Amino acid sequence: MARDSPDGQDLPFFRSTRYPFLHRNDHISVSAAALIPLFAWTLRLIHSHLVLIEINTAQRRADPESRDLGPIKQSPIHISLNMSAVILFALLAYFSDGKMGIVFEWMAIFETLMTICYIFNNSWIMLLHFVFQAMIFSIIFSTSCLPFAYRFDTSSVTSLLESYGLNNVIKFCKSHSFFATTVLSTVWFLRMMITHIFLIEVATDDRVHRRKTKFTKLIQQV
Repeated sequence: MARDSPDGQDLPFFRSTRYPFLHRNDHISVSAAALIPLFAWTLRLIHSHLVLIEINTAQRRADPESRDLGPIKQSPIHISLNMSAVILFALLAYFSDGKMGIVFEWMAIFETLMTICYIFNNSWIMLLHFVFQAMIFSIIFSTSCLPFAYRFDTSSVTSLLESYGLNNVIKFCKSHSFFATTVLSTVWFLRMMITHIFLIEVATDDRVHRRKTKFTKLIQQV
């Protein structure tokens, strides 16, 4: 059992839990515990992205047919998924109240600006966008897993959530369709993967052309 905090008010999530060191007064510890994995995951995404670019660049330079593919453009499915994300956030902003409505408004604006920026094929802007997509996907995926578990083992999931005082999550599982959350998660995952593939191709194309330009200048100097 967890020790009572000095003010007698533990966070509901940590009440009667195995983590007695996390109480209301330890909000800094809770924030650090959440930020450290997020930072590590972001670094992992960026590192994996750079490794994939190096591999793709080496393959492109080794194959004369794919060495110069011309300007990389967004596919129609990528454009449609981008626009569906803008529409989704706009609808969520319209039907949400208070601060969440403002958050969804800014997310809709952000997605619109990113869609426009993709026209210029800026790989670093797209990388930041992909990391942002991956972070949101972790939230969407977790909210999809909860209705899935609730659908097949309602009593166990309800007991678990009640033990942590997560009554709003129980209401979410009851009111949201498992099919809808699964479709949303699948569409977002598809969009994220297409974005990453497009991003790698753009970055690879940029590297191939820069190395080609350097080689041409070197030949001219010689």
